[in-house]
Amino acid sequence: MIGVEGYSEAAIRAVLDEHGKGGLQEWLWVDSAKASAEGKHLSSVMQNPDGLIDALQFYGSVQGKLLVEWGLEESMVEDQLMDYPVEAWLIGSWVIKAVINPDPLGRKPLYKASYEEVPGAWMGNSPMDLIRDCQDVCNATARALVNNMGISSGPQVWVNIDRMPAGEQITQLYPWKIHQTTSDPMGSSAAPIGFFQPNSLAAELMGIYEKFSVLADEYSGVPRYMTGDSPTGGAGRTASGMSMLMSNAGKAIKQVIANVDRGVIEPLIERLWFHNMKYSDDMELKGDVKVVARGANSLVVKESANQRRNELLQMALGNPVAQQIIGLEGTAHLLREQVKTLDMNGDKIVPPPEVVRARAAVQQAQQQQMMQQQAEQADEKISVTRGENGEMTGMSVHRKPTQQQAPQQQGMQQLPQQGGMSQGNQNLMDGAPVTDNFSPMGQA
Repeated sequence: MIGVEGYSEAAIRAVLDEHGKGGLQEWLWVDSAKASAEGKHLSSVMQNPDGLIDALQFYGSVQGKLLVEWGLEESMVEDQLMDYPVEAWLIGSWVIKAVINPDPLGRKPLYKASYEEVPGAWMGNSPMDLIRDCQDVCNATARALVNNMGISSGPQVWVNIDRMPAGEQITQLYPWKIHQTTSDPMGSSAAPIGFFQPNSLAAELMGIYEKFSVLADEYSGVPRYMTGDSPTGGAGRTASGMSMLMSNAGKAIKQVIANVDRGVIEPLIERLWFHNMKYSDDMELKGDVKVVARGANSLVVKESANQRRNELLQMALGNPVAQQIIGLEGTAHLLREQVKTLDMNGDKIVPPPEVVRARAAVQQAQQQQMMQQQAEQADEKISVTRGENGEMTGMSVHRKPTQQQAPQQQGMQQLPQQGGMSQGNQNLMDGAPVTDNFSPMGQA
């Protein structure tokens, strides 16, 4: 860093001189604490095999007089008694870098997000902080459960040692053991050895453990069924109920994502935008911009849209009236959009609209040909009307007249036959004519 703008060459050379003499190693206690927390051996930190030098990076306000003493040019400090937002690097007792923060508002380029934010505090709460009390209760219950299981695993024995003969082993108990006793000098009939069974409280302790485990799930916002452990009853017994539970439980995770959006993504992108506005020569990167991170909102919107799309697709496929309304092209479009949500190429699975229309036309032609063949066999003629786009808009069936229906349809009279005659479209029953005196033929 010697010769780099913002760094002090004299301070850097002093640091290198001190480090060459074996100094500036483990001058910060943070490394030892970090190694201990990570389970590493302290000798690896003390020996410093990488030869690294620790430095403290400071963001804050410093008086202008100190900045001049640290090597900053006096022309950059208008008033030495005024506080300036700066970035300073400290190694040992030397300040190797001291520059004024380029952000006009003095904002620090440090971003963080916690699982649960605490208003007014830099550090938030992690899931371990949220379930700490429940974890302590579960640990105490588990210890009591193990102790109770050990105590109640066998009988407890009491012994009257005054009635035990010399050399009798009273600390061991095994099956078929013979206990030697002496007579009671008081003449009492009380037994020299007694047994009693301690009560087992395993069920009660397990109930307490399960109760606080459920409370830990509620406090942390991560139910156990989100990791694959399905609840035993209630809405979780069905697929739709499980989906609803998963969706509601995901609200806590979406809140965490929102914390990352507000605490990390938005200020980081906003700082990049400000840098481009101030220093970039590319006019396409400049403009009135409001940075809004929508990671959590986009998840909610996508999940809701996917659910509504599934409902619409099920209604379209399961309702014949809806299929007639939207047609094959509309159904293909729904299928194509649904396939895209599965990170698949919908164009390769669902054919384009041109292919769908061509297939529909071929299918209609086949149906028309089949119906025409059936009509020819039934002495019928089918007429099909089509629209401008070639799609079938209507169909009419014309039935050919039979031999008995032809004379009547053509207005001709049938000659008399045995058993009856026809005259003036009047039927004669059993050979007896029926005369209509009011008809022209009757009058004639």
